Amino acid sequence: MKTPSLLAVLVLLVPFLMLAVSLVGAQGPGPQEDVSLQVALEHTGRAVALASRSDEGWIDTEQAYRAYTRLLRALGRTEAAAEPPPPRADPPVTGKAVAPGGEASVAVAMDSPIGSTFVIRNDPGVAEVEPAVAYNPARREFLVVWFNDRPDYPDIQAQRLKWDGTPIGGPFYIATGAVQRRHPAVAYNSIRDEYLVVWEHKEGSGTLTSIRGRLVSALGEVLGASDIIISHGPELKSCFSPAVAYGATHDRYLVVWERSVSGSVSADIEGQLIYGSALEGDNILIATGSWNYDHGNPAVAYNPRTNEFLVAWEREDKQDDIYDICARRMSSAGALQGPELVLIYVTVSNTQPAVAALPEVSPNGRYLVVWELHYDAGNRDIYGREVAGDGTPLSQFYVSWAASDETRPAVAAYDYSERSLVTWKRAADPPYLWTYIHGRNVPTGGSPLGPESYLGGVQAGRPAVTKGLAGDFLVVYDDQPLLGDRGIYGRLWGNRIYLPLVVRNAPGP
Repeated sequence: MKTPSLLAVLVLLVPFLMLAVSLVGAQGPGPQEDVSLQVALEHTGRAVALASRSDEGWIDTEQAYRAYTRLLRALGRTEAAAEPPPPRADPPVTGKAVAPGGEASVAVAMDSPIGSTFVIRNDPGVAEVEPAVAYNPARREFLVVWFNDRPDYPDIQAQRLKWDGTPIGGPFYIATGAVQRRHPAVAYNSIRDEYLVVWEHKEGSGTLTSIRGRLVSALGEVLGASDIIISHGPELKSCFSPAVAYGATHDRYLVVWERSVSGSVSADIEGQLIYGSALEGDNILIATGSWNYDHGNPAVAYNPRTNEFLVAWEREDKQDDIYDICARRMSSAGALQGPELVLIYVTVSNTQPAVAALPEVSPNGRYLVVWELHYDAGNRDIYGREVAGDGTPLSQFYVSWAASDETRPAVAAYDYSERSLVTWKRAADPPYLWTYIHGRNVPTGGSPLGPESYLGGVQAGRPAVTKGLAGDFLVVYDDQPLLGDRGIYGRLWGNRIYLPLVVRNAPGP
């Protein structure tokens, strides 16, 4: 929570004072008081919405927002539900009694981290954070993107890597200048042999946050004369947490994000299809917020078997103050498919989803969605659920359930196999304060294979992962060594079989 300014406090408190005045001395609000009450509610909602997600962050807007929505409920101004929600189940316990990795099999014993951790970028005096990564199979190389968290004006940077992690050239800027740019995501276009990089864009104090992007050629050239403005429309809105996937069947990107419309008291999930550098149609509303629900932190993956995307996100139930994980399918033409899916609905929160597609799983491909399950205070676990290509929720299971806190999962799947790699950030056991990056193979069917493996990290941040060459994966993350600044690091993961070398002497004369 940041220190509030006097002006900010007044802006937020005045509507509450108006509300209090309208209720004093009356058994219930009369006509004039009801007008004051309505004005108070509207101004309070607008103030909270505009304050939320401000980088200046002059008040704990999450608490203010919840106070406001509870006030609305107390006054009977929440929307009427079609029917009461079902009771919540207790959090799942299957697997908690077994040590992580206890069911390892010999068949995957060598599918593990390869080599050692390597530096992708660590610029002295600048913190590089929150990497994302995509793989180019045509050239057998990766593109890693991140933002450098320098004061006032963070930039978006990138680095090309060979399939084995060797740098190709040096780091380069995708977007820079006197603007705040954060939280990049990237996808590779196999038809055009180029990448789309997207990020949050904020002009400065008091302005709204938008989603923008740039195309980058396979050779690292930033294409086009200016940014692609992806979030648009008549609403005054701020947009956050972009994610992107590419669908090769119809050569379309889908970018998704969280939006908050000024004056509203809820957050939505929105998306945009992009063909080349052109926006196709309007922004698409994927999940609509309400008095009862907020939606945020979306993730997206593409299934070529069905030519559809799956968008997953966290949904806040404001009545129970609990987060659930939801998902929705979307066609490559932008049409929502089937109902909204609730993948977990229990008495504890579930947050930060990530999703990968496994198109080769019969009959219509499959998705793996993973997230944080808040098992109890200070003990989040990594949990997952499979979703069939037709949207049917399938098996659910723990990926990791250590006693320490496990957060920020990422997942990637190899197209021509039935396995995924899940990675996450794991806190060290007390009294140590380190944070590491761990990983684990998950086969189709949901029973994790192989033990958890340490990939790297001292004070590691959020990981990202993508498939690579011949069944390998590249895991990237930000980390701060004991001596030095925060930078971007990587580690390969895969299956290596080394056969003995037999040297035979040439026959004698």
